[in-house]
Amino acid sequence: MLVRVWRSTVGRFGAVARQHRIDSLGRALIDRQQTNGCWSWTALGTSTALLALRAIQDVASLEVDHALSYLNSLRCESPNSGVALSWAAGAVWDTARAGEILLLSSDWTPQQALTLAQSLVSQIHDDGLTSFDVGVKLGDHDSSAAVLTFLSKTYTLMERDAPSWLGGAIEHVVEGLLAGQCSDGGWGALATRVQVNAKPR
Repeated sequence: MLVRVWRSTVGRFGAVARQHRIDSLGRALIDRQQTNGCWSWTALGTSTALLALRAIQDVASLEVDHALSYLNSLRCESPNSGVALSWAAGAVWDTARAGEILLLSSDWTPQQALTLAQSLVSQIHDDGLTSFDVGVKLGDHDSSAAVLTFLSKTYTLMERDAPSWLGGAIEHVVEGLLAGQCSDGGWGALATRVQVNAKPR
């Protein structure tokens, strides 16, 4: 009986303490948001903060709307594809991260997500990896993982309407990442077997 009472008491206090930590994290994030809606003055910092807020908050807020507006304001025209889907200097990395949070926020339609997916797929190299920016020949695991995350969530969003090329691209990136896995199970920043001449298809 005493054991059950003890466990019940610890459980209640533990839940309260856990919620307090979550609330504290949310306040800390909001306090660090800049007046223009961003975090860290970057698309990556803003996207990461929004993903964290999404994980701990159930509802949207004015701060979230402000940050989404900031990300949309960074969108610019891509000279090669003519698609307005590139953010900041690390175009591939930042675009994948910003696109992910815009997709999750329901601000985008499935077609908008698919259009961005097409743009990112065009940056996949022959080895299945992508670079952090357009025109960079050397692929890396960080950027490839960010692109894979966006492509996978777009595929899920499209459900039965997902085109076959999207599924093929996802498999290609997965294979590229698996090929670069180290013997200890982790990944370094760059591929272990570098293909210097790998270019976007």
